[in-house]
Amino acid sequence: MIYYRTENIFNREYYDEKIDFIKGFCILSVILNHCVEHLKEILFPIWGSPAVALFLIIQIFHSYKKSSVSIIKWNYIWVKIFKPFLIVQLILAIIWFFFSDLSSIDQIKLMCYSGGKGPGAYYVWVYVQIAFLIPIIFPIFKFFKSSIVLFFIVVSELSEMFFCLLHVPLYIYKLLCLRYLFLFYFGYILSTSEFIISNKTLLVSFISLLCLIIFSYGEWNFYPFFYNHPHFTTCHWPCYYFISTILLFLFVLLNGYLVSNHSKISNFICYIGKNSYTIFLAQMFYFSLMDLFPLRPFCDRFFSGIIGEIVYAIFSVCVCLFPVYLKKNSLE
Repeated sequence: MIYYRTENIFNREYYDEKIDFIKGFCILSVILNHCVEHLKEILFPIWGSPAVALFLIIQIFHSYKKSSVSIIKWNYIWVKIFKPFLIVQLILAIIWFFFSDLSSIDQIKLMCYSGGKGPGAYYVWVYVQIAFLIPIIFPIFKFFKSSIVLFFIVVSELSEMFFCLLHVPLYIYKLLCLRYLFLFYFGYILSTSEFIISNKTLLVSFISLLCLIIFSYGEWNFYPFFYNHPHFTTCHWPCYYFISTILLFLFVLLNGYLVSNHSKISNFICYIGKNSYTIFLAQMFYFSLMDLFPLRPFCDRFFSGIIGEIVYAIFSVCVCLFPVYLKKNSLE
C-alpha cells in the first residue's frame, strides 16, 4: 500500500518556494541551537539539529535537478558565499584583536581549528567541498545505477571508520564533508525520481529515526563504527534516511497547510529562507560578539530561569534577522 506518491516533491524546472520555507525554518533552527539551552528536552535533535543536512540536500538537489552537471560555479561560490564570509571573518578578527585577552597566536589557532570565528563557520568550508564533489560524484550514479544505495552506505561507513581508527581530531572532522556523503544519494534521488512514501519507506524511516534518537540520547560508544561527539549526533549516515524523506515531507506538508490557510507565517519563513545565508553570517557575527561581550548574564540577572532564556532567545533571533529587515525596507 502506497501512502503518498508524487512525481516531484520540488519543482525541477523553476525555483520552488517550498525550498525557501525549509531553508527559513532551518536557519531559525541554527539560531536557536546557538542561544537556547536544554534543546534536547523539546526533541530538537529530531526536528532542528538536522538543519545543516537539509541545507546540503537542497544544495545537491539544485545541482542535479536537470540531471546533468559538468562545471563548478566558482565565480558564484566566491561572490555569494566565500567573499562575504571572509569579510565577516576579517571584521571579527579585528574586533577580537582589540578586545580579547587571548594572544594573536591563540586566536589564529582557534580560527584554524573552527574554520573561522563564530558558530557554524565550518559550514562554509563544507559547502565548498560539496560543490567541488558534485560534478565528480555525478558519473557514479550512472555507473552503479541499481546498487547506488549500497555504494553510498559502504563509502559513508568507511569514512566513519576512517575517522575513528585514525583518531581524527574533532577540528578536522568538523571541517571535512565526509560525514555528509550519503546526502548525495538523497539529493540526486529528489532531483531525478518520484517521491514515494510506502510501507517500506515508513519502515526504513522508523529505523533511521530510531538510530537518530539513539545517537542523540543514548550514552553508548559506537567506536569504531561511528565517530562519537555530542555536537554531531545527527550527522551519521543511518540518520539521513528519516531526515531526507519523512522530515523533509513534513516540512513540505506544513508549508502547504500554512499556504492554504493564507498564513503570513509562511511568507515570513519563506522570506528569511531566501536570505538564509545573510542570516547565517549575521548569527555568526552576533554570537562571536556574545563570546566577547556576554549578554546572557544580564538576562539571567533581570529575569529568572526560563524567562531569561526566552528573552535572550527572542533578542538573539531579532538581532540575527535585523540585516534582512533592513534589506527589505531598503527595497520598498
